[in-house]
Amino acid sequence: MCKTSETNRALDVIAHGGLAILAEGSGPDALLGLCAPADEIRDGIITRMAVDGRGLICLAIDPQQAQRLGLHAMVEGRANPSCAGYARSIEAATGVSTGISAADRARTMSVAADPNSGPWSLVSPGHVFPVVTHERGLIGRFRLAEAAVDLMCMADREPAAAYCRILRDDGEAATRSDLPHLPWAADLPMVDMGVLLAERCARDLVLERAANACPFVGSDDVRMICYNEPGSGRQHWLIGRPGPRSRTHIEVHDRSGMNDLDIVLNFLGRASRVIARLHVDAHGHVGASREIFAAAVASAVASDLASRGWPAPATSGIGRRHAGAGCDIPMHIKQASLAYARQFADQ
Repeated sequence: MCKTSETNRALDVIAHGGLAILAEGSGPDALLGLCAPADEIRDGIITRMAVDGRGLICLAIDPQQAQRLGLHAMVEGRANPSCAGYARSIEAATGVSTGISAADRARTMSVAADPNSGPWSLVSPGHVFPVVTHERGLIGRFRLAEAAVDLMCMADREPAAAYCRILRDDGEAATRSDLPHLPWAADLPMVDMGVLLAERCARDLVLERAANACPFVGSDDVRMICYNEPGSGRQHWLIGRPGPRSRTHIEVHDRSGMNDLDIVLNFLGRASRVIARLHVDAHGHVGASREIFAAAVASAVASDLASRGWPAPATSGIGRRHAGAGCDIPMHIKQASLAYARQFADQ
C-alpha cells in the first residue's frame, strides 16, 4: 500500500526524534494520542506531553525488550480488556534524582529502550509506567501503545515509545473534532492508526492452512477451509464452492455468521457472483480497524485460493488498496465503517 504524505512526514519527524499525533481512525470521534521515540528522548518532549497532552505518560515497549528488562504485564491474560498491558513502574538505576522530573523520566525511558540494558539497569517502583505491547503489534491488538511501537519500527527506531492520551480542558479524552481547539497541535504530523494497521498487515500478516479443503456438512460440492494465524490463536474459515467461473469473489463476514449453517448453504446455493464466504475472527479489532484487518485476511486467502487452482481474484479499488493485493471484497462486516474504507482507498 502507499503511505500518505502525512504518514511520511510523521516518519521523518519520528526518525529525527520528534513528536507525532496518533488518531484511532479518520472520523470526528477518533481519539488522539502523542508519541515519540524513547531511545533518545529529550526532556522537552516529556514536558510537552505533560503540558499539552495531559494524559498519563507511558513507555510502550515490545515483548522482546520487556523480556530483556525482566518486565511482564502485571495481570496475565489482560483481565481488563480496555486497559493496556501495564508492567511494574520503573526508574533508571543511575543518573536520576527524584525520578519525577521531565529529565529523569526521559533518562529512565532511554535506558529502558536501550537494547543493551537489562534488569540491573532499572529499579522499581518508579515514575515511568511501561506497557508491554502485543507481539504482533497492531495486528494483534488495536491500541495506542501498539501503534506507537509500530510507528517507531517503521521509522527505523528502537521498538520503544513514549506516549500519552490527549485530554481536553475539561479532562475528557480529545478527539479529531477537538483539533480546532488545540492550536499547539497544528505543527505536528498526524497518523491514522488504520494506515499503520494496513501497512503492518501488508507486510506481516501470515496465514497457514490448517488442512486441505474438506467437504462441508450438508453439501457435497461445498468446501470448508480453515486458516490459522500464527501467534494470535485466531482461526479464519472459508466456505465456498469452486466452479468454472472466471473470477473468485469473496464475501467477508464475522465469525458469528457461521452459527447458522443452513443460512450459509442457502446463501451459496443462490449466489451468482459470490462463490465463497470468509468468516474472519477479528478479535482485538473494532470499527474501522476490524474492516481493515478483515480485508487483509481476505486478500491473503484470495492469494492462497488462486495458487491452488481457484479462479484468479478480481480487482476492485477498495480491495486492492485497502487490503494490499488484488481482490474483490464486498465488505459486509458487522459494525464496520464503509465510509472509512472509501476514504482509505482514495488516499
